[in-house]
Amino acid sequence: MFVFCNNLAKKVHVVEEKPGKQTAPVAVKKWTKEDEAACKIQKYIRRFLARRQLARRKRERADYEKLMDKLEKEVLLLIIIATILLSCHMTTLLDAIVVL
Repeated sequence: MFVFCNNLAKKVHVVEEKPGKQTAPVAVKKWTKEDEAACKIQKYIRRFLARRQLARRKRERADYEKLMDKLEKEVLLLIIIATILLSCHMTTLLDAIVVL
């Protein structure tokens, strides 16, 4: 059984699911204060969950960007070392370390 809230019509449509048949509205009841309260609770819980998910995604993105910055710096350092090795015609890292 599914319950759908429709704030504009202020009604709740109860729909029963039957295998192999199309679903149709079975009953219509008046919108009550309890229904209004339930919709408000759902709204605030969904807002809370959405904000928590957004904060988690922002945290993950910041961590990812920090990792990428670190990797870029490491690659730049390796490129500089490789350039020094090639410019000095050195074949091993030990030769480069001796020069530095």
